[in-house]
Amino acid sequence: MLKRAFLLSLAVCLLLLGVVGLVVPILPGMLFLALAAISFSAVSPRFQRTLERHPTWRGWQRRWRSGRGLPLFHRIRLAFWLTAEATLNSITRQR
Repeated sequence: MLKRAFLLSLAVCLLLLGVVGLVVPILPGMLFLALAAISFSAVSPRFQRTLERHPTWRGWQRRWRSGRGLPLFHRIRLAFWLTAEATLNSITRQR
């Protein structure tokens, strides 16, 4: 019961951070929303079934459970875009 309450409160906090992150450019909103989805799926079996039916999420989840995680190409692409976003944010904030 305590674990469920903790996961639910964590999911709500991550959801709020994700929504704020979509507005504020310095916070990675999509990351927090994905973590909130994972936390909600740990609490709600119905939400977990909904995620498992989604084709993109199902592929990521299958790779994650098999121990392969994120493919190398996706890691490189993610690192590139995160670096580009951080650089762009630092440049635009200095003006």
